[in-house]
Amino acid sequence: AYHLLADQITPQAQPIFSKGCEECWAKLRNYEVDLGILQANSKSKQQSAGLDPVAIVAPLYQEAILVICRKTAKIASARELAGKAIALGEPGSGVRVTSDEILDKLGIQTQPQFQDSAWAALTENNSLDGAIVTASLKDSRLAKLLGTGQFRVVPLQQHELPSNVRPHRFQLDEWPPGAEHLGVVDSGTVDAVLVTRRTAPAWFVKRTLTTMYGKRNTSLSTAGKVRIADQLDQAQLIMSPKDAAGWSIGRSLHPAAREFFAPTNL
Repeated sequence: AYHLLADQITPQAQPIFSKGCEECWAKLRNYEVDLGILQANSKSKQQSAGLDPVAIVAPLYQEAILVICRKTAKIASARELAGKAIALGEPGSGVRVTSDEILDKLGIQTQPQFQDSAWAALTENNSLDGAIVTASLKDSRLAKLLGTGQFRVVPLQQHELPSNVRPHRFQLDEWPPGAEHLGVVDSGTVDAVLVTRRTAPAWFVKRTLTTMYGKRNTSLSTAGKVRIADQLDQAQLIMSPKDAAGWSIGRSLHPAAREFFAPTNL
């Protein structure tokens, strides 16, 4: 799946796996990779300190933010996560960033029962009552989990979501096949974005974008490998250039990407 997604971005991509957003930031900063895939709401320690080492090349696709709990745990609201065995995501991952922000909004302190594991552990670890999930609904693992009928999605109201997460009401037709039993649920979404170093040359960013969207420019070299750090587990459909241009308004894009998405160039 990593290779499929990388190939959508550029056929010259060489996927390099990372454990999450912090490692991805570090690989970019240390010139170990040229591109990275992050959640739009994630921040590195350097960025939090006032530095801004990366810039967005393009938005990729939308991810759902869900609180998934076993029906047997009888968790009716997000505030009832306190005292339960909940997978929050591995430290340094984008999922963990979102989980910590949600718990902070809920006023829930770190609990001994909370676990530093990915949400996929729900399939093997029956001692887990639930997990906070950030994933695409097209993720086959998530679809399989939701289709078992053993889990429910606990609503997250707008006031329970971090400010950088969009509220979203998931409708029946948005769930994976077999998971329609979940019904209509209020929760949130966040975008996965392609990033590079802010100092990356304009020709590199333009080459990446023209390749992503199927445009051809013979003046752009395609020699060599583009190294891309990716912690995702499922290849996705990349957002269309028109939708990406609309999304990009007001965002911290690389200057070459901002020029690419200008209305006169699409």
